[in-house]
Amino acid sequence: MKHQIAFRKLGRNSAHRMALLRNMATSLFTHGKIITTVPKAKELRRIADKLVTHAKIGNLLHRRKIGDFLRTKQAITNLCQKYSYHARDRPGGYTRITLLGKRHSDNSEMCSIELVMESIEQGRRKKAFVKQIKKEKIEFKNTFYRRVDFRKGIYP
Repeated sequence: MKHQIAFRKLGRNSAHRMALLRNMATSLFTHGKIITTVPKAKELRRIADKLVTHAKIGNLLHRRKIGDFLRTKQAITNLCQKYSYHARDRPGGYTRITLLGKRHSDNSEMCSIELVMESIEQGRRKKAFVKQIKKEKIEFKNTFYRRVDFRKGIYP
């Protein structure tokens, strides 16, 4: 059993690992989505969720904690103004990891990590809509020619 293993070492010493995670978190909050390997994304998810929780509280102490970790002012303002607003009614799970396949050069698993910008209610409606579409697709296999754009949020 693996007792007392709190995090992944990622093949780096502690200073290099912390610099890597700080840079990745800054890029994530600046751009909203980054592509990386799966172990790095899973470690970044732990840190990004804590930073969004600090941003949701939003007082000066928590903003300074965010400023101690992130490297640019643009990432801090994006997190404190834009992303904390979208996460205000979400109790956790502020990031989404999507697997992309294996990298050609070294066969490592790649994924994209992005910030979840939809509310819980929108996610539930989307899930129910996709479930309904799949049910209709099974029932009417030959007549299913609907085109739905999930990025624009077009749901019934």
